[in-house]
Amino acid sequence: MTNFLFNIKNHYLRVAIAELVDEAMKAAGRPHYQFFQQWDAGSMAQADVIFTEMVAGEWYLCQDLFSMPRNNIRFLFSGQ
Repeated sequence: MTNFLFNIKNHYLRVAIAELVDEAMKAAGRPHYQFFQQWDAGSMAQADVIFTEMVAGEWYLCQDLFSMPRNNIRFLFSGQ
């Protein structure tokens, strides 16, 4: 089971990414996946792929967390 976590305020961007992921997973023959939008420690721990928006200040606050080796993939979007 692949878990995708979204923390994106823009509804249209979030839906577009979810549709792209859905098509890619179906094309790859991987029907077992879930989308989450609940941004908490439990969801982040279970996520295999994280899509999130951050501004520069937030990146610096989380830099240590994101530099630790993990088994998940992170996509960061800037609000600028």
